[in-house]
Amino acid sequence: MRFKSICATACVAALASVATAQDVEFTNYVGSFPTVFAPIPVATNSQGHLFYATFQAANSQLWVVEDPVAAVGSETIPGKHIRTFPEMVTAGRGFQGLDVDAAGKLFLSGDNAGAPGLMFRFDPLVNGSETTYTLHPTFTGTSNAVAQRKLGLDIISSAGNGLIACTSLTHIVYYDFLGNQVGSPVALPQGNTREPQFNSVDNVIYPLRNGRSTSVSLEAIVTGVNTSTGGGTMVADKTLPGADGGANGVPNSHGYYYAAQHQLITVGQIHAASGGTTIPSEIRVWDITENGTSMTLAYSVKEADHGAGWQDIKDAVVIGNRLYVTSHAPTSRVYVYEGVPASVNRWDEYETSSEVDRRDVSGNLK
Repeated sequence: MRFKSICATACVAALASVATAQDVEFTNYVGSFPTVFAPIPVATNSQGHLFYATFQAANSQLWVVEDPVAAVGSETIPGKHIRTFPEMVTAGRGFQGLDVDAAGKLFLSGDNAGAPGLMFRFDPLVNGSETTYTLHPTFTGTSNAVAQRKLGLDIISSAGNGLIACTSLTHIVYYDFLGNQVGSPVALPQGNTREPQFNSVDNVIYPLRNGRSTSVSLEAIVTGVNTSTGGGTMVADKTLPGADGGANGVPNSHGYYYAAQHQLITVGQIHAASGGTTIPSEIRVWDITENGTSMTLAYSVKEADHGAGWQDIKDAVVIGNRLYVTSHAPTSRVYVYEGVPASVNRWDEYETSSEVDRRDVSGNLK
């Protein structure tokens, strides 16, 4: 997402003497920290704060962790509670979309299932070292038959009145920063779409989706997106190869466009397929090619690779040189991976080769 990736360039510069940006991989597990129940969408701002929202009906919440690096290893829930949302009235539903614009405004979208989906905007108020967030009184996001359910969202542009892409089950619907619907919705092939990711280099949207009746997580892309008016052309049959191990799975319903390396990061959920085979969670990183219309798997990270402990991962964001991944099971946490040059599998090898001590007194990575 647009400001989900603003901090990524610093990490690339820091590693430039060892590897190019394309060579950085988030494979070094550094730890985790707890959250309130059921975090899904996660985002960041220009200050490197981590925001997350939860999927818990009328107890769905929005939180900020202002120092996510320091939060790693905490056994108490770090951060500040921004708001609880009793408006999310439908049991088993909650927030699936979250993004931050260049000025620090927060945009949040929630699925209310049978009831109209909801969108919220929060404006930052800085008072010295303290930042609070005020709910915008008139921003709602228009609902209609096409835009009834509001799932994930991504900021397309902060220019002018701004532009947001939000997914219903069957369409991409565009809104400005005042909550007005812009242009015409773009129909998608089979529904179950969860979160859009905007590739700002090629002006392409990837509407990631649940598997349910198919094993693919991306059935279409939308090309030619106008950063002022939205729109675009739906191109079918652009799937992520090998994203899932079987039919009826839930391969990747959320993800993150990593602008610094022109990659798409997808996050897979654990799911038992109809045949009884369990499809494990996995973080997958895809190199984008052919003007945004094709991708190949660069690398993947399984829980078993590092013993991180997650089972059901939900969404991801890059802040600085770290990848933060939300998870529901076995407990609600954020898991953290540090970027290393692709040719180096262990940080101690990297430290030896670069003659840099990156550990503090307790042995943790700095």
